[in-house]
Amino acid sequence: SILEDPPHRKRCPKLLRGRCGSRRSKSRVCSYDDTRWLFLLQFMAHMCDVAVDPLLQTWFGSKQPSILRDMFMLENQIPWVVLEALMTFMPVPVPVDNFISNAGASFNVRLDDNINPFDLNEISCKPHLLGLLRYYQSGLMSKLGESSWVLKRPEGVTTALRQSSSAIELAEIGIDVVATEASWFADMKISKGLLFGKLSLPPLVMDDLNACWLLNMVALESYLAFTGKNDVQTVSSYISLLAMLMNRKEEVHELRLKGILHGKFSDKCTLSFLKNLAGLISLPPQHVCLLAHLEAYQRKRWMWIPIHKFLYNNYRIIVTVFSVIGVLVGIFKTLVSIEQQMQL
Repeated sequence: SILEDPPHRKRCPKLLRGRCGSRRSKSRVCSYDDTRWLFLLQFMAHMCDVAVDPLLQTWFGSKQPSILRDMFMLENQIPWVVLEALMTFMPVPVPVDNFISNAGASFNVRLDDNINPFDLNEISCKPHLLGLLRYYQSGLMSKLGESSWVLKRPEGVTTALRQSSSAIELAEIGIDVVATEASWFADMKISKGLLFGKLSLPPLVMDDLNACWLLNMVALESYLAFTGKNDVQTVSSYISLLAMLMNRKEEVHELRLKGILHGKFSDKCTLSFLKNLAGLISLPPQHVCLLAHLEAYQRKRWMWIPIHKFLYNNYRIIVTVFSVIGVLVGIFKTLVSIEQQMQL
């Protein structure tokens, strides 16, 4: 692990000691165990364009993906109070909120957009870096309160839609899967039009780093749910829904065409990762609620769905038949016209 072995380990205490004077107590000297976490704080400052030692800056540039992977692993987390105490050793404040929002930007496919700001003051009891990333990327900020898809269960629905409903199966019953503008995982919803429905979910960039972060955020949510500390499993619900929509590589490719999946992962690798990860998740309450809304949609439009399904599965044949009929009608009109001319 990069965090277990910082650069130039023997020189690291000396390198950091000159920069670790507490803003409250300049005489205090960092212990050797502190240097690993001070190294982490230096990296966070570097990622937010704060000047750091040139030696560290060079090393950070070559090891950035590995450090980002390790620092958000569940087993590497330290309580916020410890991290906050270590920040007093830094010569300048570390912009943790900017660092978290910059990290979350890796999930955002729209690179030309401004990075969504993150306010640490919104969290009364701060957990750790992984918890902050989950909080930010889930979209649990107060301004998303009403747009969050943690909906109430629809009345009259006691059972949920079977979980094998892929994107193609939803299209058959008149529900189109579309990508939302926002990149927060909580921004998922079902909207009902006059004849058709729409399932909106945020796009996802799949690469090695994001896959690692997703795995650790899901593990964190499973732990929080198991211990009863928090039952809001937004990331797990998003992964469960996304995995439900794909059973074959062709369906993964279809989601790419819809702008939902992006990144370096191939269709096969994306399918394997999401299916395996979803298999480790106990069905989240929010996901069950969303399935119930899909079931309510089916019950409400029980007459229209068979018609739409027939048209969806046979539209090519229908178009071909009508094309042939059009040609035959044209030929018939031509023959009638010729016959009329001959009679004259």
